[in-house]
Amino acid sequence: MQQTLDSGTTSTDPLKSDIQAAIEEALAANASDPTGSAASLRALQKQDPLEFARSAVQVLTAEEHPGQKAVAELVATTGPVADVLLRQREIPVPVAAAVIKRLNAVDPLFEIRMIRKVIQDHREVNAIPLPIALRLLQILDKASDCSRLTNHLIQFVRHPSQHVRSKSVLLMGRGNLNLNRTKEYLLNPVARVRANAVESIWDHPDAGIRGALVECSRDSNQRVAVNALVGLSRLGDMEASRRLAGMAKSEDPVARAGAAWGMGHVNRPEMAAEFRAVLEILAGDAESKVRDMARRSLEGLAPAPVPEPATEPAKEAESQSSTGAGC
Repeated sequence: MQQTLDSGTTSTDPLKSDIQAAIEEALAANASDPTGSAASLRALQKQDPLEFARSAVQVLTAEEHPGQKAVAELVATTGPVADVLLRQREIPVPVAAAVIKRLNAVDPLFEIRMIRKVIQDHREVNAIPLPIALRLLQILDKASDCSRLTNHLIQFVRHPSQHVRSKSVLLMGRGNLNLNRTKEYLLNPVARVRANAVESIWDHPDAGIRGALVECSRDSNQRVAVNALVGLSRLGDMEASRRLAGMAKSEDPVARAGAAWGMGHVNRPEMAAEFRAVLEILAGDAESKVRDMARRSLEGLAPAPVPEPATEPAKEAESQSSTGAGC
């Protein structure tokens, strides 16, 4: 009987544990009999493609094993593994992303086929359910540089959900910067889209980026402005870093939380000491959201640069004398 995989459901098929055990048994035989092991895996996949894909996900997230490549090759080119990763929400996004990285390693076109399949299954992007569309983009965010997905991601800008639209803008900018296109998104009426468009151009060396970030730092929306200040700070703009730290004194808890988040994403060692002092104050803020954000940023703060030890004058003079004597 053909099985269907509904969003958020798991199979009660009693063959599930048997198939996973059989896959592991085939992998154990791989070293001594690779041909027989591969044949066993193909037979298991033919027996129940869906349950094989589910079990393969478990196998591919286990410790490294030489036979895992054979499993990855099978599920990457055939079978419903993309549906398993997208529709079984009990599989955490980082785990699904790790599996896709392994599948991309044996078949570099896997991620392209996966996003294309999702679009084709629903005939048009507008019809893709929000949970599926958002999970797809979240997984790609962690699994791919998205440099080859622009033609597909741009279709998601038409999705009815602003969360999906903004996420696709972010991934497109990271993967394949088109400054003219990005500038259009920076003028989008939806603040979330503008904010993600700003984040998508962080660290890009294009000469026009700094001017766009300066303009966006004046945006009326707090999130957009913070993202722009972070982008400028990452480019070494000390004034932007001071403006970001100054937001911690705002009476608006949203602004303080935004400042805490931003300081955790600048990643400039020369600002670490100043940011740490501000974040430690925010970690005791009256608002729990501000406290939590400050503590998370403290954990990921770049270490301050270690000053070079001062050279003792006597040793320095001795070194110079020695050097002169040898000339």
